[in-house]
Amino acid sequence: MTAAVVEEALTAVQSLDPAGVGARSLSECLQLQIQRRENPLPWALEIVRDHLEDLAKGRFNIIAKAIGAEEADVRKVYPYLREFHPRPGMAFGPGDNPHVIPDAAVRMDPDGPAILVNDAVIPKLSVNQDFYKLVKGMGDRTALTYLLEKLKSAQSVIRGLDQRKATLAKVIQALMQEQRQFLHGGVEAIVPLTMKELADKLEMHESTVSRAVHNKYISTPHGTFELKFFFSSGLQRQDGEVDSSIKIKARIKEIVLSESKLRPYSDQRIVEILAAEKVRLSRRTVTKYREELNILPTFLRKNRS
Repeated sequence: MTAAVVEEALTAVQSLDPAGVGARSLSECLQLQIQRRENPLPWALEIVRDHLEDLAKGRFNIIAKAIGAEEADVRKVYPYLREFHPRPGMAFGPGDNPHVIPDAAVRMDPDGPAILVNDAVIPKLSVNQDFYKLVKGMGDRTALTYLLEKLKSAQSVIRGLDQRKATLAKVIQALMQEQRQFLHGGVEAIVPLTMKELADKLEMHESTVSRAVHNKYISTPHGTFELKFFFSSGLQRQDGEVDSSIKIKARIKEIVLSESKLRPYSDQRIVEILAAEKVRLSRRTVTKYREELNILPTFLRKNRS
């Protein structure tokens, strides 16, 4: 498939409703919506295309000089953009998250984490006893050989499911043992842990751990989480301690929730707040984490409830 074909397909997608779908960036998303308006605000398209970061930081005079417009006209673009949606497809998504049936549950006992695997989500298979009787009474050697092969295949599948359940229980037990601080303190107490580190402790291959936790959920005292949630990289603080990226994301979310709706924090300001707490992050990393948390940029959070 050539680049020209891909571009043609992308143009077709971006022509669909709602306006903004198929965008490759926030800037492009807003441009697509502005272009659908019958009477778009003067300068809005150009500013969104070339000066969105300056607009987000309130550098109206810089933008005005760059595009040859009055600063007053540039300022009008700021509230105008709040009429658009940065994620237009969300309006058509389900209102509630789909119900998740946990594959296991954990509670903290005096002796450590206690794991209960949910048997209801694991298929229960067995060989019909009448089949055994049929095999025993079979006089035809060819038919007997055929049935014995099928019996071995069925037993192999059953053993595989039993092994799968045992592996899942083993992995969850080790995972919750490593994350026992989470069981006491919640998300902010999660420690950095990679799948390779857990696999090494279990003397398993990393791919085995990955398959075991794929699309699996666990019920905990702090809510239901996907098992992959408990794996994260570590970031070193200025005081030498190491925080998990999950913990830092949770802190960024707290900072945003505590901000003034009239003067929301910029990503750089969040960097400074974290630095005061001895957490070293670049502005680019904060922006990445904010986007992963589905938190809007500063200028789109202003005055939003």
